[in-house]
Amino acid sequence: MALRHDSDLIKLGDFDLLDPDDVDVFAYKRHYNGQTLLVISNFTNSAVTRDYGQQQADTLLISNYDDDQGSVLRPYESKVYQFNH
Repeated sequence: MALRHDSDLIKLGDFDLLDPDDVDVFAYKRHYNGQTLLVISNFTNSAVTRDYGQQQADTLLISNYDDDQGSVLRPYESKVYQFNH
């Protein structure tokens, strides 16, 4: 919640839904003022692989796991990346 309140990118950024037909993973980007936020959430109890370019991110802002496994999303994993352009 604090991240949302402190970030114009989250509050004001344009919303871009990625792969709306994917029933397992919800992913979207927000763009604002030269920055991009990538949010990826795996809603399954299995590991899945998705590549949204997260390896090129400048920062992993938040995740519910202690380590980042790149394009692998573990069960119920959510992560938020920031890109500075």
